[in-house]
Amino acid sequence: MNAVEVKDLVKEYGQGDVKVRALDGVNLAIEKGSFVAITGESGSGKSTLANIISCMDKPTSGSVFIEGEKVGADDASLSKIRGEKVGMIFQAFHLLPMLTAKENILMPGSFAGKKIEAGYVDVLLDNLALKDRATHLPSELSGGQQQRVAIGRALINKPGILIADEPTGNLDKKNSEAIMELLIELKNKYNMTLIVVQAERHICMEDGRIVKDEIRNN
Repeated sequence: MNAVEVKDLVKEYGQGDVKVRALDGVNLAIEKGSFVAITGESGSGKSTLANIISCMDKPTSGSVFIEGEKVGADDASLSKIRGEKVGMIFQAFHLLPMLTAKENILMPGSFAGKKIEAGYVDVLLDNLALKDRATHLPSELSGGQQQRVAIGRALINKPGILIADEPTGNLDKKNSEAIMELLIELKNKYNMTLIVVQAERHICMEDGRIVKDEIRNN
């Protein structure tokens, strides 16, 4: 089964002479449990595609299917998919400064009205090497630790699909490598589909279109 499938996906911004077509008829299928990358220069449409797949944004036209379910255009449908099937990790961590690491991780579950399995957040904190930082505020954490909190937040609702939008862009080389290794480890541990910057399969975009879709053997 495909974890993600998009058909004839178009996304336009603006109107008239200032209209920009960020996605231009994209067709794509990503198998469940795979590890892929969407790459391309700034303005190529890769973040737009990631935002639509993660149900953070709506297409102008075309269809999106998440684990076989067609995504509706209404906010309630998008919110339901985000809360149940997709976890999103941003380049900017977007942690709430007044909440502790543990509280930030638990936040999506509260918004979705889901009861988090007892002890699961502690398992995540342990897997993310954050157990001794659970009660620390974001300002008391390093950049790498903040990114790990953001990863935990994306995993708290046990999504089948994890999307990371340039998750190491704000980190140094050492932390970047550690975060990528962690994402791969968590993907295998929780049997997720992982869509991120570097992977075995590279989907390269240019001017709103997919120009390369290849398997890399590392």
